[in-house]
Amino acid sequence: MKKTMLLKIFAVLALAILSFAACNTNPNISMIEAVKTGDEQAVKYYIKSGEDVNQKDENGITLLMLATKQGSVPVIKNLIKAGANVNAKDKQGHTALTIATYLGHTEIVDILIKSGADVKTNNIGNNALEWASQEGYTEIVDILIKAGVDVKTNEVGNYALILATSNGHTQIVDILIKAGANVNAKDDAGQTPLMLASQIGLTQIVDILIKAGADVNAKDNASFTALIYASIYNQTEIANMLINAGADVKYKDETLTRINAKPNANLEMLLDKIL
Repeated sequence: MKKTMLLKIFAVLALAILSFAACNTNPNISMIEAVKTGDEQAVKYYIKSGEDVNQKDENGITLLMLATKQGSVPVIKNLIKAGANVNAKDKQGHTALTIATYLGHTEIVDILIKSGADVKTNNIGNNALEWASQEGYTEIVDILIKAGVDVKTNEVGNYALILATSNGHTQIVDILIKAGANVNAKDDAGQTPLMLASQIGLTQIVDILIKAGADVNAKDNASFTALIYASIYNQTEIANMLINAGADVKYKDETLTRINAKPNANLEMLLDKIL
């Protein structure tokens, strides 16, 4: 019995010694390479040696961003514990959080937010909520909203709803609307989520938007409505849904003179069928 206990103690001590040695042996790779390859022991060595955990390359990419791209949770935790700036930006305005969101790394998104990552940060492209909405990462959208993203602002929530709609992410559309996103938000062409869903044929999303109070008679920059788009793209069921919801059909003749020959025939035939 005593012999067995002694063997166990020696085994634990041996592992501790090996672990200590691994953390205190000069690696054959640089810290950047250690981060890129997810070599936790080498990363620990460099941190203990006083290496700058906030160093950047010529593009402003930090070690934390590299670890995020690789999806290396242990390395990320070590870098953050050592003082890595979770809100640092590269030259494109990307942060570790926007990178994690774009790549769908749910666990890392959660770690970064709990470590103080700013969920409202915008980069030159999309912000975290927009990336998650575009790519269909429902769980990440939920995490971001619970962390305080204001979906009611034009530059955040509204465009996220447009992206979720245009990519057919029904559950995310529902989540954003319930969180307060503007159902009548418009993109650069003046198109609303309802217009986008109507032309693509997303019946379920059209239903959600109408029930949430979407304006069925809103016009885009070309003065087209959701009904006109549904008609042009032969979305008969959606056209009927829009009319039942109060869509105005008085623009039929005006529209027929403004679109080319092929859509004209489709639009006239469909409107004649449903009116």
